[in-house]
Amino acid sequence: MPENLDEPSSCVPDDDILEKYHLPLNDITRLKDMDNDLGEEKYFLRMVQHFNSIVGINGQGRGEILGKKMAEQIMTRDLMTKMSWTGVSRTAEFQKKFAFRTLENVVNLFFKVLSKADSRWSYEKNEKLFSGALLKHAKKRAIAEKEKFEKKNKTDANEILE
Repeated sequence: MPENLDEPSSCVPDDDILEKYHLPLNDITRLKDMDNDLGEEKYFLRMVQHFNSIVGINGQGRGEILGKKMAEQIMTRDLMTKMSWTGVSRTAEFQKKFAFRTLENVVNLFFKVLSKADSRWSYEKNEKLFSGALLKHAKKRAIAEKEKFEKKNKTDANEILE
């Protein structure tokens, strides 16, 4: 994990990582590339700064809720269905998923941001966020999102016809 995370002078990189990746991502290769770029301090600091402004830094937030919000800004629900914490899948459609825990810089980004937003946040809670709340139920959440979108489009189409 990059050093000097609290120095604001190094938070303005020449090449903005947010411009480069156009979040949320829907591709594992792009997520791996972003993880690699987050190994550079200037990119890591820029992302920390960006997400601190979204989830807050007062230490009073609820880490799991803010972590879900942050995750959905970084990657789509569909992308989350292609991953698990360990890479193991219990479903027939995916014999092996991508192991999210290998994205050390992305995992550290969540920890850094969420530990400022929630003073009770720990690395153990960070791991459980992915292994339980986000990735374990990703398929259900992706289906619910798709159904909500389809229902909205159907309602919009009916309003146009009326």
